[in-house]
Amino acid sequence: MNRPRWNLNRELYKYTESLTEGIRIRILHNFMYNLNLHFLIITKTGQFWADKFTNILKEDYYLTYRNDPNHLDRLAVKPDTQVGQFHSIKKDFHESMLTIMYYFNKNNKYESK
Repeated sequence: MNRPRWNLNRELYKYTESLTEGIRIRILHNFMYNLNLHFLIITKTGQFWADKFTNILKEDYYLTYRNDPNHLDRLAVKPDTQVGQFHSIKKDFHESMLTIMYYFNKNNKYESK
């Protein structure tokens, strides 16, 4: 599956499990925004897709599971949604990673101790 997915940890799953799917997705999307989460997908053919989870619309996500169908502990992009573009690792990977790191560091303030 060459689509972004986010495996929820136990605490986040327990925090949201009693909510309806639509509300859970909105809350999880806000978590991804606050955490500035990114993903990186690399295929066996030497292609990659790197982006922010929040660059995908909330409507394009659904809840699914890892092991137990009764525990919807994974947020994934719907199969019929084409939201990203894959690029060649040989040509574009280095520059893309530098750009992502630049904007991540620029937009996040860290306190030195």
